[in-house]
Amino acid sequence: MKKLKFGTLLCYALAVAMLIPFGSMASNSDEAQFVAPDYKSYSAGGESTLELSLDYVPEEWFSITLTDTATGEVYVSNPIRYADSTKSASSEKNKTERSQLIVKYNFDENGSRDQLEDLGYVSSASKLGTYYSYDDCVIRDQLEITPLDVNGNEIKDETIVEKLKAGEELSDEQKAEIRGYKVVYGLGKINTEIYPVALSEEALNEWVAKIVDENGNPNEAAQDKLRSKYYAVNVEKLEADKEKALKRAKTEADKKKVTEEQDMIIEETMAMYPTLADGATVYVLYADATRVQLKTQELLNLWALAGLTRNDIVDMYDEIMYEDEGSNVNFFIPVVYMIEGNTFRCEIVTSEIVTPPEVAITQIDFLPHFGAKTDESVEEGYTLVPDGSGAIIEHGSGDTRTTTVQIPLSNRHKDEALSRTGNNISDIPYFEQSVLPVFGMKQDNRAIFAVIEKGYELANVAVALKDGTQNQYNYAFASFYPTATDDIFYSDGSSAGLTMFPKYSVDTEVEIKTGKKKGTTEIQEWNYCRLPETGLQVRYSFLYDEEANYTGMANYFRQYLIDLYGMEKLEAAENTTFYADIYGAIKKKISILGFPIEKKYALTTFEQAEEIVGELLESVGNLSVRYMGVANGALYATDYSDHFRPLFVLGGRSGYSEFLSDMESLGVSVYPDFNPTHVYVDKTFDGFRPYYDAVKTLGKAANIIQNTNIATGLYATATGEEEEYYFPRWVVSPVLYEETFDNLKEELEVYGNKNVSFAQVGSTLSADYNQTLIIDRTQTSRTISAILEDYENDGYSVSVEVGNYWTLPYVDIIMKIPTTSSKYIIEDYEIPFLQMVIHGMVEYTGEEINTVQDAQYQILKCLEYGCSLSARLMYEDDIVLQNTYYTTVLYSMNYRNWIDQIDSMYNTVNDILKDVQDQYIVAHERLTSNIYVTTYENGLTVAVNYNQEAATVAFNGTEFEIEGNGFVVLDKGD
Repeated sequence: MKKLKFGTLLCYALAVAMLIPFGSMASNSDEAQFVAPDYKSYSAGGESTLELSLDYVPEEWFSITLTDTATGEVYVSNPIRYADSTKSASSEKNKTERSQLIVKYNFDENGSRDQLEDLGYVSSASKLGTYYSYDDCVIRDQLEITPLDVNGNEIKDETIVEKLKAGEELSDEQKAEIRGYKVVYGLGKINTEIYPVALSEEALNEWVAKIVDENGNPNEAAQDKLRSKYYAVNVEKLEADKEKALKRAKTEADKKKVTEEQDMIIEETMAMYPTLADGATVYVLYADATRVQLKTQELLNLWALAGLTRNDIVDMYDEIMYEDEGSNVNFFIPVVYMIEGNTFRCEIVTSEIVTPPEVAITQIDFLPHFGAKTDESVEEGYTLVPDGSGAIIEHGSGDTRTTTVQIPLSNRHKDEALSRTGNNISDIPYFEQSVLPVFGMKQDNRAIFAVIEKGYELANVAVALKDGTQNQYNYAFASFYPTATDDIFYSDGSSAGLTMFPKYSVDTEVEIKTGKKKGTTEIQEWNYCRLPETGLQVRYSFLYDEEANYTGMANYFRQYLIDLYGMEKLEAAENTTFYADIYGAIKKKISILGFPIEKKYALTTFEQAEEIVGELLESVGNLSVRYMGVANGALYATDYSDHFRPLFVLGGRSGYSEFLSDMESLGVSVYPDFNPTHVYVDKTFDGFRPYYDAVKTLGKAANIIQNTNIATGLYATATGEEEEYYFPRWVVSPVLYEETFDNLKEELEVYGNKNVSFAQVGSTLSADYNQTLIIDRTQTSRTISAILEDYENDGYSVSVEVGNYWTLPYVDIIMKIPTTSSKYIIEDYEIPFLQMVIHGMVEYTGEEINTVQDAQYQILKCLEYGCSLSARLMYEDDIVLQNTYYTTVLYSMNYRNWIDQIDSMYNTVNDILKDVQDQYIVAHERLTSNIYVTTYENGLTVAVNYNQEAATVAFNGTEFEIEGNGFVVLDKGD
């Protein structure tokens, strides 16, 4: 994308309005910016039967209620009422059940920016904190509510908010006009506390006198107790304290030091309480008066006897000219709640979040209890999670081995801009990627379905089940991670280290309040943790009766994709397609005159590929070829792929052109594979400079990625020969994507082949933490989406692997799509939710038949999930891979060994699925453990049994027998 330089004005309006002394940067610094396209905007048009209302009692309660007037169903943001006692055991659960936001943050415990400035955008702040919107906002009366009209514009009617605060009913006219609310959550100590920390002598006497008993007589015990919480400060006392300190000093050096310290105390105290200069006496709260919760409550009770309000405290502070600056860490987080059609859109407006410097918001749990049903009569329920192909977590299953799970979306925890210093179990490559940013929850005859529309690249789907102690409700929500974090460890290998955040610097005008420069201003450089360049948005939809299940959710989301992206049905074909990955060249050490020389070695030349295709066409009715390692260097040893150079060892340019021509005459599509987002070999003058053009980690280094060891799941060490076995590669900065993909397209045009494979683009995603130009994951994904859309508009058919959501609407083929879940303990069974959404619009394959252990299992998966078959093939014998580092990822690929099995498996699958390639999967059902039924749009219905034993089961009232590891076609369809 283009780099733009522009000046940004810092907007502190929100901070000033809320009386805090610091601001946040909604827009980022004066550095170059990476301009990514916006997300596609979904329009939920049509008449709405939803009504939105707020239950708001200042300092007591705030919740959101959504009512479906067509069904009478009510959805609340929090499952308990402010007057009810929570049923959950822990105090943390009590807080979450009352909150719409749970905000976790990192901060410097000393609140000192000066100690961090030398680190630039890397921060050593490692203290963790948590704010709950109920305890840290609502109770403190720090909400700001603005009603919105149908277009999301502010309604200029102050009486609405006044009525909400007073608990009064809105008029019908006001209800009809309101379609949403913007709620600004002020988190932390922003407002004045409900007791004064300082007040004049006159004010203390006046308020103490107000403490009386039930008969109106002075309550002397309480009066004395309140007085004892404060001590007097005046000029005379300050000077006396200085004299006492000097008397204790024994040497002239000690006296000089004491004098400097005491003069500083006097100066700071006089600046804090300006009326001292006029001879006034100020009473200041003792430091230990609120040291523990019991003491704080005692102080609150004493002032309550006097009838104190916050407005009274403001008057007290005005009298002594004291400025209450609140705490060092607080935030303003705006959230928009809008009804759009029959959907409920909820967005955290990150561009308007106000934060203090040097503080990172690392996690926001958004509406964690929305839709959680407190009614004990819910008989049937489950949660849909997008783990891999999809999984179901049943409610009330009785299995309490684990009751919570966090499922990262879009491989979030494996961002390639993060360092690889930790050996975490999540690094092990056997956890399926979560492709779709969705989740859902069924509750009897209703279901809630959520789409994370913005910021899904930074999100987890979190699930918690009722367990009778900690959790009293079943619920699911989106948990966002707005600020990336990474750790750098010391060279001695100790676990201690620095926590790092992406930061940018802002020149800020600051008023000097003490010292010789008091009353002047100076420019200071403040560091802010960078928030993502997008809002964090979830859209909820509501399904009922027959649609209130995961089939209904899949049907709904399919239509959502059609409406949003214009996705269309595939064209019907006579047979299903078999997808052959043909492997071209590798790097291999061969002996020349007795010397080992590493050269490009052909596994399958273009002529040999024609031979493979010829034999395959005798077995399969339709064929597509993805050519791996065909250009720009050998497999896993490619250079910067902004060009297209067919390898000479395979047949060169002329051989490739002839191969394409022959394939076209046979009706075989060819997809040459490229990896424009990674560079394995840096060549001189290739246009790629690792120091400048590779993704930077938060440790400021150009990141080099290694694959994991397939046996241990751990990354290779950076020592010795071992490193070469893990295909180290640089990650190309997203700054280069537009130019790289455009240049590649120009060179592809020469051959007239409108097919291309970008395998890696569909499975990996990287931010870039280059200090001068930070690019977050959301910007990268949106850039890739725009590039693939351009390829689509130019008539290209694109293939990727895994098919993560940012690629899904723009590709025609997805290889290695997830066909299982990660099988977390909490999950009860896996389902083809992903396939139910996209079948009939996108072609896809599961694992290649020569990488799975059980051919029959693969056939059953194809029938249940609607997958096409694929295989990895080469012309050379398998022994050619021996003594090469490719043996860690490639094996058993000689095509002659697989022709017979391809013929058998293809004909079995094709005979059943050939008439449903362009048909949606309209229903799926679990009959019993490991026995499932899939129904396609034309009526084809297939049952599969993954058990070893035969079983008799019923479907739609009809019993039938199904063999172990077998299938039954219940209805052949139209």
